[in-house]
Amino acid sequence: MTWIASLLNGLFDLLLRPFGGAPWLGLAVVSALVGVAMLLLFKVVTNQDLLARRRRELTGGLYELSLYQDSLTVMARLQARLLAANLRYLLASLPALVVLLPLALLVIVQLDARFQRRALHAGEEILVTARYAKDAAADLFALEPGAGLVVAAGPVRDRAERAVWWRVRAERDAPAGFAVVHGADRFEKRLAPDGPLGRLAATRVAAGWRHVLLHPAEAPLPGAAVVTELKAELPARGPDRFGMPGWLWGFCLFSIAGGLAVKGLFKVEI
Repeated sequence: MTWIASLLNGLFDLLLRPFGGAPWLGLAVVSALVGVAMLLLFKVVTNQDLLARRRRELTGGLYELSLYQDSLTVMARLQARLLAANLRYLLASLPALVVLLPLALLVIVQLDARFQRRALHAGEEILVTARYAKDAAADLFALEPGAGLVVAAGPVRDRAERAVWWRVRAERDAPAGFAVVHGADRFEKRLAPDGPLGRLAATRVAAGWRHVLLHPAEAPLPGAAVVTELKAELPARGPDRFGMPGWLWGFCLFSIAGGLAVKGLFKVEI
């Protein structure tokens, strides 16, 4: 499954490379392209004629409801018919939801790796975590900070949760990362992207479905390693807006706008 993550990483690296100095422009362009692609996929996986018929039933029900507002009995009957029409419309759209939701998750995870987190500034402290396998010796874990990074506190070991924590502090802007050592084994974690819109993951996990779906931005840990997860509580690029990061609001807006802009051109019923 690792090849899927590598393919998606390469694709989004290529798409965003021209926008290193203008991240919001890059987000707008890529989100609009994603919106167009998902609209075309929606057309392919749904029965467009059936969808158009279901939408006409909904529209007709709304018109009927506006015409018979003086009779509660008729309105109740029309509302029941409208509810049934709405359910039929949702059932006609269901194949698209089954296909598009996983793809949307993959896209959001890729954008999250580029727009959600930033490198550390000098003086900032974060918590880093190493989770380990059952057969690992917790006392053997140590952390090797990279250049510009120092250990401020730790390690704190939780044998019940099979986790070790350290607090690290940046001595300069954008320290590259750290390594967790267990005997002769060494596992590295990056703390800075490789460019203005490079990937920066909070978590590094072993290869598998979690790596592909949730944490594809960094190379996976070896499958049989004593360390199963490395995590760094990196700071966000900006504050949340109404419970969601600003870039995610931007993705929703630009992707919807991109899809609606070409809806008529491609004759897509939604």
